Amino acid sequence: MNTVAVISEYNPFHKGHKYQLDEIKRIFPDAVTISIMSPNFVQRGCPAVFDKYVRGECAVKGGADLALSMPQVHALLSAEGFAEGGIRLANELGATHIAFGVELLDKDLLINIAKILIDPDFDKLIQKELASAPSLSYPVIRERALKKAIGEDASAFIKTPNNILAVEYVKAIIRFAPHIEILPIKRIGNAHLDLSSHGMILSATAIRQLMKENKEFLDKLPEEIRPTVISANKFDFERYEELLCSVVFSKKREDILRCSGSVELTDIIYKNVQKYPDFNSFRNSLSRRKHTETKIDRVLTNILLDIVFDEYLHKKPKYTTLLAMNSKGKEIISSLRKSAEIVFISRGADGKKYAPEGIEVEILADIVYGRCMKTPNNGGHFLKKKPYICEE
Repeated sequence: MNTVAVISEYNPFHKGHKYQLDEIKRIFPDAVTISIMSPNFVQRGCPAVFDKYVRGECAVKGGADLALSMPQVHALLSAEGFAEGGIRLANELGATHIAFGVELLDKDLLINIAKILIDPDFDKLIQKELASAPSLSYPVIRERALKKAIGEDASAFIKTPNNILAVEYVKAIIRFAPHIEILPIKRIGNAHLDLSSHGMILSATAIRQLMKENKEFLDKLPEEIRPTVISANKFDFERYEELLCSVVFSKKREDILRCSGSVELTDIIYKNVQKYPDFNSFRNSLSRRKHTETKIDRVLTNILLDIVFDEYLHKKPKYTTLLAMNSKGKEIISSLRKSAEIVFISRGADGKKYAPEGIEVEILADIVYGRCMKTPNNGGHFLKKKPYICEE
């Protein structure tokens, strides 16, 4: 039996995600489809608009057989670390294929770029570019090096977020799970960062913007998940931003440095959190050409959750949290429990019971998330949660 894994965020689950899962079923009608999701804080360093259990339920109602989350410490890594954690977890789950969206469906080019990026000679080219332009961000440096290695047209492939992650998935597969096959699926609908509220399939960015502005967004989501979203407890981003700012303000410079991994960024954060009284002014003051917006947000979340910068990069995930499943998903979990070398958390309290590496960050992240909901939850809310079972 084919087992197709999708590494995802579903922030929120929208019609494009539904299309991807439908395409997997069309190509492999009898396959098991597993969604490996970010938990309550997603890879770009921000809280998700709905908690991990709500998004897991949406995934199963939208077509997945099983939804589970990668450890929080892996979900908050750079694109390389996020992809590696997802692939290594997929391998533990017996995945035969990894499906992912791409803007340009060119499998050969995708594999070629991945091979170039892991070639030791390419590292030397990166170092030369860094020496010639130390003020530029790493993604820009890598793009410049890639232009020299394969040409400008081919290097343009990794300018879009989906293609960037696609290359990182292939890199991780080559390194850790070469038997897994890739299943790239052409992305349809509006572009990834398109804020337009018009079109058949809106971007997740546009839907989050509608939610932020308290505008109607339910008709932009698949019909089968709307009841779940309507009843879900929403996240209060203003409350979260106040908490984040207060925590960063209270930190010593050496604590910030431990979580940022950059003396330059540490000095900027430490100086400006003391200078600006509100979150928006503080956050805007951090933008620099050398540091991407997502890196800054991940560093701030590292400070909030006390995560040492890149501590979990290249480490194998030690556990996964079960979020939702249907009957086929229940069967695969029963089988995996007997064979996989990983802790399966069936309810939140299992984390404390089995105490796998990184679980203390997961619990803290859940507490912070719960306390910043529109209707705040106490610290034990996620410890009591159990996976959603879809009765078919």
